[in-house]
Amino acid sequence: MRQETGFHSAYAFYHDNGGRRVFPFSYPYYSRIEHGRALPRPAWLPVLLASLRMPPAVGNYRDFVVAYLRDIFGDDDLFEDMVAPWIRPPQELPVTKKAARRLMGAQSHNISLEQFDAILSSPAAFWCFLCLTKSREPMSLEDLMKTTELPAAQIQTGLRKLAAEKLAKRAAGGRFFSPLWEHYSIFPRHGKGHEERIRTFCKYIDQVAERRGKDLMTRRAIVRAEEADMLGITQILHETMDAVHASAVNDKGHRTKLYTVETRLREVFPF
Repeated sequence: MRQETGFHSAYAFYHDNGGRRVFPFSYPYYSRIEHGRALPRPAWLPVLLASLRMPPAVGNYRDFVVAYLRDIFGDDDLFEDMVAPWIRPPQELPVTKKAARRLMGAQSHNISLEQFDAILSSPAAFWCFLCLTKSREPMSLEDLMKTTELPAAQIQTGLRKLAAEKLAKRAAGGRFFSPLWEHYSIFPRHGKGHEERIRTFCKYIDQVAERRGKDLMTRRAIVRAEEADMLGITQILHETMDAVHASAVNDKGHRTKLYTVETRLREVFPF
């Protein structure tokens, strides 16, 4: 399950996700969990699942929780009597959607907290990262200046920040590229200061979108419903984002633009 989300070793999973700053247990203890010699506490599960980049609607999330509950009960017959009747079978994904998810998983790269901080260190670093990771061809300083409408000094500083975290490199002819241009970058979803990071992330996008972009479609709904029913629609939202990523290109075209697509299910207040 760890390898399916792009972490090819237990060490990389633990340390790239922030290590002891994020996890409430040491690496040796995590190693015991992974080898089946220890069980995580229930309060630790949200951190582990978020680090595995598993949204609740994905089948692997359910498999993880079901396996955990089986271990907690320690007796298959007792588990079948007490828990199994309350667990709905997961909906089977069509073959094409399974293939798309496997492809995205194979091409994904999990951004570490240190890399995320470098990306968010300035608007220039942020936009240079996005431009370079979404371009098959290396870009010159002039290309980046024209695309981002930012001054050379800011772009050069941003590129140095990215280069220090191996997110940008020099190419021939004084141009720059990102070794991640063939990958789908997955940003951290938790950790100390996560909310502030996300606010910065959104601020950079909003500032430019308000000045240079436009809304192509906006639709909102406010409903009163049971939480379980609302969580049931998250599968549709995830499938929408999969379709968005499937439409992405890395080649320059006279009609290509940078788009931001958001899906959000937001609780307002109990009623």
